[in-house]
Amino acid sequence: MGLVSIEAGTKIFNTGDTADRLILIMKGSVRVSFVGGSYILKNGDFIGIADLGHRHTVMTYEAIEKCQVVEYPFSFGQLSSFLTSNKDTHKFFLSSLFRQLGEISGLYRLLKNEYESIKTYLASSYEDYIFMCEKLSTSPGELASYDDVINFDFEEILPEWMTGYYSVLEEIVTGAGTNASDPDFLTGLLLKSSNDITSMVTACSEVETNKTDLMALLVNENGVDLLELFLSLYIKGAKKVGIDDPTMGRIIRTINDIMMQAETQGIDQEEFYEQRKDDYERILIEAKEISLKRDKNVESHGEEQFANVSESLNVIIEYANPSEELAKSFYENISLYKNTVNKNGSEDNIRKLRTQIAKEFNEIYQLAFLRSALETEVPTILKMFFNFGYVDEELIGVDNAVYLYNLVEKLPTDPTIGVYSYYEWLMSIYECKKDPGRNEFDTDYAEYLHEQMRNNKISKKEEAALFNDSESRVKYELDNIFGSVNKTTTGRITTFCPLLSEHNLIKGLEEMLVTADKVRESVVKIRSIDYGAYYRQTMYAAPENGISKEIIDVEILPDFILTPNIGNRGIMWQEIEGKRRTTPARMFLSIFQQEDLYNQILKLTGQFRWEMCKRVQGARWNDITEHSLTSEYFDYVQFYRKNNELSAEAKDKIKNDLVRSKNSFREMFIRDYIVWINFESQGSPRLNKVVRAIMFSYVPFSRDVRKKLGLNPMYKDMVERYEVKQGAKIHRMDNLIKKISNMGKEVPDEIEMQMHFLEG
Repeated sequence: MGLVSIEAGTKIFNTGDTADRLILIMKGSVRVSFVGGSYILKNGDFIGIADLGHRHTVMTYEAIEKCQVVEYPFSFGQLSSFLTSNKDTHKFFLSSLFRQLGEISGLYRLLKNEYESIKTYLASSYEDYIFMCEKLSTSPGELASYDDVINFDFEEILPEWMTGYYSVLEEIVTGAGTNASDPDFLTGLLLKSSNDITSMVTACSEVETNKTDLMALLVNENGVDLLELFLSLYIKGAKKVGIDDPTMGRIIRTINDIMMQAETQGIDQEEFYEQRKDDYERILIEAKEISLKRDKNVESHGEEQFANVSESLNVIIEYANPSEELAKSFYENISLYKNTVNKNGSEDNIRKLRTQIAKEFNEIYQLAFLRSALETEVPTILKMFFNFGYVDEELIGVDNAVYLYNLVEKLPTDPTIGVYSYYEWLMSIYECKKDPGRNEFDTDYAEYLHEQMRNNKISKKEEAALFNDSESRVKYELDNIFGSVNKTTTGRITTFCPLLSEHNLIKGLEEMLVTADKVRESVVKIRSIDYGAYYRQTMYAAPENGISKEIIDVEILPDFILTPNIGNRGIMWQEIEGKRRTTPARMFLSIFQQEDLYNQILKLTGQFRWEMCKRVQGARWNDITEHSLTSEYFDYVQFYRKNNELSAEAKDKIKNDLVRSKNSFREMFIRDYIVWINFESQGSPRLNKVVRAIMFSYVPFSRDVRKKLGLNPMYKDMVERYEVKQGAKIHRMDNLIKKISNMGKEVPDEIEMQMHFLEG
């Protein structure tokens, strides 16, 4: 068995390749890499030790200089016979095994220490932020997903004893002399160690992922991070105490420290970091200007505009005309809330206050809306209340109140393309242009009325009348949907309060505002990759054109309803209206969106695909004998441990992904869908081959993307198989079009559109 040369830069194995040979390095060096780290193999090391117990490689191996190696053909399950036949390799196996175990366990300890260091820094900095908010008598904002990330537990990843175990075992084996070369002992040692190396690699990957999540809480591209909270606090402090106050100096020092932490962790390599530094410089200038004029009574918008928003709560209460008891309670509770320093506090009295305000807010919202629906002119302050959750100029800040006052008369929404402010949505229900939605028990308005009739609470005549009764329709929507979606879209479930408040602002309102144009751009971008995202099948017939029955795909874009709040979470509330599959889905988003809008809509689209498939498949949505997106993905996750196509590392990743998805197959699919659209469409493989095959079958890329990916060997076969499959459908449709034309008939638009869809 002679020497083989491998040129520098050669990928010897990629993660997931078939482990079909063992390679002994005689000269040169090879980098072994995985998510979370890398190490170097040198003379006398074996490539493939980590993969002895698996059919596929768990790491990537690349020559970093020209190498001379000896290659040994090897098949899964043949280790014992291999060692018996190749006794000259035993000493190399042992020395390389323990060296690689030491390298990986060292990387794990280093990563874990880095993680704990960042975690400690983040926790202490967040505590400092809350303390400084108290010093400035300002209610702290919340850091999205902080609790989930900060409470991550390592116990499930890798046993604490493992690194120490192998350290001692090496001493025992080294002192065992020739006994250590016994084929049976060596086989057992190598197979067990191979599995443990895989566990260590998976642990490193998991720690690296969580370390990245922690760093994203410090600084991220969306600006929803601790840095933004401090920048926002600095502006608020400039208004209250000026920039020369000692607390303001402490805030600036912390901001600089966060920036330094980001640079230390390599975030300065990211494109967005330069933008965050620009944000920092802008905030410093803005705070200085605010501080210079903070003693002036008149806000920057002038006395006249200040007058427009003064006494807003009085205007809203008088317009809604609630009972005296409700009005008095709402006034008092708003006053208490305004004077509460930590509005997100977990104390029992603050929690009860938020709950009571939410209840009263919903009651007043309904009273005010029903009056507005009967009037041709609605006061601007009420429009602000309906569309933004605005109630008080001091609570949101006068400058922000004036901005909203000017904005609400020219809202950048557009119901004609399915982007509604919440008031526009309620009016469409009131005017019978849209039906009320399903409640949390999946019961729509028609079903609710029918159930009332069956229980003899209303007559059949009343059932028909109430279905078209404007007031009853809106009340159903407000009573059953509004409170839930308004709370959920904020992303602040435990600290929810429906009032628009400045303490929830970590960016400017203008920057966060969701517009019809922004929604349209996101949808267009998604469709340019997942061209079938919003299509569904329906039956078409045109006997006059010789078409008795044809299944066609039609595109129905979702309705996007903007809830009146500041939030960071979207909701795919329902995939269709009633029972009709050719009706728009309903997706709720905050009108002021803290997170990236495109990513929010992409997530909702993944959820829509899952729920739409379940709707079509009915009770057999997870029955693998009925091939569908949900049944195949369900089968993949449920039986992944028995899937021989998956490497050990892939199986460990699935296990961890399930934990992250809280054992929800739907949530796990959505995560994979986002990766599919954002990364796999760019030729950047992130998914395992089983998921990739499912996605390519049921979530195919657009023609332009397929053409680009067809040049990539990893995707080439899938693209070709897909094109053959689609080619047969296109050929059939082409024959139908020719048949209609030969009859002297005009080809229906529906058939032309179906051909366009099939061509992708």
